[in-house]
Amino acid sequence: MTRDDQGSPAHDTEHTTATSRGRSRSAETRLQNPEAVLSRGDLRELGYERRAVDAIFRACPVVSIPGYARPLIRVADYLALLEQHTYRGDRVRPCHVGGTVL
Repeated sequence: MTRDDQGSPAHDTEHTTATSRGRSRSAETRLQNPEAVLSRGDLRELGYERRAVDAIFRACPVVSIPGYARPLIRVADYLALLEQHTYRGDRVRPCHVGGTVL
């Protein structure tokens, strides 16, 4: 462990940045394989905030592996959700008020 000029532990920002970049690439790489799975942490690494991650997990079928506490979703289900709810001008985006579609 290295120390800064005051004797406090120095943070290795190069290592931290490389590690977080490696994780992001891992989640992004898995998006190329429809059979792969994503965790909540993977979705956070892809840039989603907690509420969005919760909404994605509510909308997709959840993979629950016996003996493993963390829920997972399949990449194919995640990508299908994005495609189904992407509006490109070919249809009208629904308006929601208090959980009710107008």
